[in-house]
Amino acid sequence: MSNKYTHKSKILNLYDKNNKVASQLLYGETFSIINKKAGRYHIKTTYDNYSGFIKIKKILKCKNNPTHQIVSKKAFTYKKKNKKIVKNGYLYFGSKIEVKKIDKKFSYTDKFLIKNKDILCLKKKINKPLSFLKIFRGTKYFWGGISINGVDCSGMVQSIYKLNGQFFPRDTKDQIKFIKNKISIDKVRMGDLFFWKGHVGLALNKKFLIHAYGPKKKVIVSKINVIINKLQKKRLSLLAIKRYKLK
Repeated sequence: MSNKYTHKSKILNLYDKNNKVASQLLYGETFSIINKKAGRYHIKTTYDNYSGFIKIKKILKCKNNPTHQIVSKKAFTYKKKNKKIVKNGYLYFGSKIEVKKIDKKFSYTDKFLIKNKDILCLKKKINKPLSFLKIFRGTKYFWGGISINGVDCSGMVQSIYKLNGQFFPRDTKDQIKFIKNKISIDKVRMGDLFFWKGHVGLALNKKFLIHAYGPKKKVIVSKINVIINKLQKKRLSLLAIKRYKLK
């Protein structure tokens, strides 16, 4: 039998031992259970083995695996009512669903319908994952967040790698250790990662990067030389520029 579980929430908070939000699970993402204590499940996520605690009354045993992912900023879900199709909710970018049937406009799951234009089969490779960075621009900053409802710097970066199922660590301190390939600033190109202590940004080109920036409370685009100098004045020196190829 499967030891994988899932949940019914659009977003489910994953807490650390101090009861602070450390990360989140999107709809359709799975996990294994380490133990249950004091009304909380101690879990480990399937994608990146990230461990934490969830506060939830009901978890669901995974009988099958997701087949598609949401590739629009927010995808509305629908249901049939009195021979009409009406909205009944929505899911965020990156959420996973299991499609049972597809017609010209809609795909059908066991619980709802969703427009075909909002989803992509997990077996299909996304050729330009970095193009999805525009979805996050202006998103509010939220420590531990991984969605366009609220995201932190490392969560946004990880979301881009997750699009093609590529493993990438959740936290900045692990991301910088994971990537071995260092780049000099004069060789920067789109997709390169700028690391500070507790912060990371993704280069859009040689002059600009995008990052979920706490002081501005949202995802912004900054001039690379300006943000390096600004953080340096706050005694946050640039630790490294690294490159990890998106597959």
